[in-house]
Amino acid sequence: MQLGRLRAARASLHTSIRAATSRPPLFHLENAAIPHAKSVGGKPAQGLSWTIEDLGKDQCWAIIGPSGETGGAVRNGLRALLLGESRARRADQDRSLHAPAHRFLESEGRVPQHAIAHVSFGTRPSQSGDFVDYSTRYGSIRGEDRVTLLESLLESLGVYTGIVAQQHMRPDPLAPDDSDSASGLGLLKWPNEEAQRKAKQDAHAALVRIRETAPLLHIDEALLQRPVVALSNGQTRRARILRALASGAQLVVLDEPYTGLDPITRDDITRLFSEVHAARHPRLVLILREQDQVPSFITHALRIDDEGHIEHGRVDEVNRAPSMVYASGSYERVQANYEAGTGVGDVTQPPVVEMHNVSIEYGGVRVLNDISLTLRPGARLVLVGDNGSGKTTLLSLLLGDNPRSYALDASQLALFGAARDAPRNAHVLLQRRMGHLSPELFNAFPRRSLEAGGLTVEEAVASGFDGIFTRRKLTPERRARVHHLLRLFADVLVAHEQHSTGSAFDGVEALAESSFASLTHGSQALVLLLRAIVHRPDFVVLDEPFQGMSAKQSARAREFLDGGVVPRSDGFWLQGLTVEEQAQERAWRQKLVLVMVSHYHSEWLLSCGRLLRLQAGHAVEQL
Repeated sequence: MQLGRLRAARASLHTSIRAATSRPPLFHLENAAIPHAKSVGGKPAQGLSWTIEDLGKDQCWAIIGPSGETGGAVRNGLRALLLGESRARRADQDRSLHAPAHRFLESEGRVPQHAIAHVSFGTRPSQSGDFVDYSTRYGSIRGEDRVTLLESLLESLGVYTGIVAQQHMRPDPLAPDDSDSASGLGLLKWPNEEAQRKAKQDAHAALVRIRETAPLLHIDEALLQRPVVALSNGQTRRARILRALASGAQLVVLDEPYTGLDPITRDDITRLFSEVHAARHPRLVLILREQDQVPSFITHALRIDDEGHIEHGRVDEVNRAPSMVYASGSYERVQANYEAGTGVGDVTQPPVVEMHNVSIEYGGVRVLNDISLTLRPGARLVLVGDNGSGKTTLLSLLLGDNPRSYALDASQLALFGAARDAPRNAHVLLQRRMGHLSPELFNAFPRRSLEAGGLTVEEAVASGFDGIFTRRKLTPERRARVHHLLRLFADVLVAHEQHSTGSAFDGVEALAESSFASLTHGSQALVLLLRAIVHRPDFVVLDEPFQGMSAKQSARAREFLDGGVVPRSDGFWLQGLTVEEQAQERAWRQKLVLVMVSHYHSEWLLSCGRLLRLQAGHAVEQL
């Protein structure tokens, strides 16, 4: 009763504030039918009534829900309504079309172009569906890939400059006044002097907006001048935030904005988000994973559970942490493992990976400074560091992807006891002994439909046997290995068409023969994780492997990877194996060398007993 009165009082207060400010709500639904939602406010109901008021710092909303299950479909449906991509129907008998939900735009008579922006922080697959060679970032960059971050940001604001202007065959409003591109000579001509004057004015205004906001996101001039293809995962995410804030949109929906960012950057971005929302420049709505910590400036939340039940209100009333299905990792756990000798490696065995005083420079800037690292069979290491600290470069050396690795002799970098350019470390041979998953690989993996010659789920997993990105004919033994792995995860792997019901595949055969491209984002990430370990490699690198996964998927993956190392009874990962196969699986897990990266300590594996922390290219902590 008291809680009901409190809510009524708050509702009355918000009504009074709205009347005083005369600001229409940002978003309003009244008895709206939300497909797949099963209840509202914890009680059976037919429709959703939900209002996002335009109250600046006094009200900022987050949608919190799973990326999979039925709840994921509800989350996607609400996002589409927020972005104006769809329009709700009323939950009455005639299902009439709901009135326009974005009340703050109604005075315009229509929704202005770019008034609402969506920024997704999920990984971005190739639009063509073909494989993309992400390793170009480490070597020479082709001319068409030399578009800088600044040029890309300006293009998103309608300003064509530098290489972008050349690609679009347009005069460059930011070029020096005495250049052909600036004056409109030759093929690149301005329509008239007034068009040239306005283009220059708009270009300089856009440049000012970008350069004023960039330092708040730790994006300096050097980073603005770096080719987009050469940005790290974390740098790319900061750039997306900068693009959104500089876009001029009145409302920005930020989808999982904290994923892939280090703790310091997350804190800085939280302060920035708080300030821009309070100033309504622009207003923000966040979409968070169920396992994310809710930032302090969020006052209200709409929470969706796995089954699609909805509850909304003040954040302290509705924010419930997801049920713990697997123990969280932590720095203290790594320390305890190190002291107990768990996950540290067998000192009696020769190293799988060894580095001694390795330094790497790009453009006169050292990104790695005298790094030494030895990983013996059984070692499980967490690589820690802020965005831009050198983690990506270090991993590229360990995987042999970086062209600089060929210039290092065996005394500096040894992979399986030999230099990178040794015959036994030829690319095709190295791929068979390594496994890898990263946001870059996720983006690069081919995603054509089956009709266009794309891969099935079985073929996608099996491509890990040879480290390729195409299909190969499978032996009975290899097919059995793939099907064993798929059987362990079939209940949490979902296709887009199943997303609305949260159902899994009806049997392993149906899952194996389905299209990889048809899977949801989280299910694709899980399949590529299975690809990284299907061949029981000696060395595995997992860089932010749980991005896009639901809490259930990431928990299942972590339990699987910990199996055989963390002291516990035999787990699900042995189900369906013969006694001989179980022994083989245990032996492989005991000798596997694993390196993982995650900015969330809770996602660290419980089996990790080694740690390397980088800061500005230096090793500042090592266990």
